Amino acid sequence: MILSVHFIAGSAITKLIPNKLIAYPLAFLSHFLLDALPHTDYPIKGISAGWKKQNFYESVSSLVLDLLFGIASIIILAMAFDNFDIKAALIGGFLGILPDFLCFVAYSLHNKNFLLFIKGRPLTEFEEFKTKTQNLYYRFHHFMHYKHNKNESSISLGILTQLIIFLISSIILVK
Repeated sequence: MILSVHFIAGSAITKLIPNKLIAYPLAFLSHFLLDALPHTDYPIKGISAGWKKQNFYESVSSLVLDLLFGIASIIILAMAFDNFDIKAALIGGFLGILPDFLCFVAYSLHNKNFLLFIKGRPLTEFEEFKTKTQNLYYRFHHFMHYKHNKNESSISLGILTQLIIFLISSIILVK
């Protein structure tokens, strides 16, 4: 699932549940529940090419724009409606995407990918990492993911699911 959907869903949880000691862990855990639903992802395989390759920047720009869209959505909704705690919403949003960041950390540590990255060399292919890693956190995260095929109806369902979650989360924030 794309980052902005995880972000706004995590934010909405902080509006639904005033107790932040409960809301923040639920914002984090919502990531796994949302990943179990049908969804689509944009390709980020270019990251393994290393920073000297153009497709690395294409993948990174997709991630950054997605994240910025999620943050901007919260800020715009807060400015327009001013009926939720923007600080709590942003914290909830970041907790909603934290599981993906932890997967990135696991990938960076796999086969010393972080050293290869610093040197500008290609990293371990992400597909190889997904199948060969022994990292328990990543394996759990991958286990929770909706297993979809790439046919047109599956992609349409995935996009629709994410739009619905984004809209419901937005409505929760502004009500």
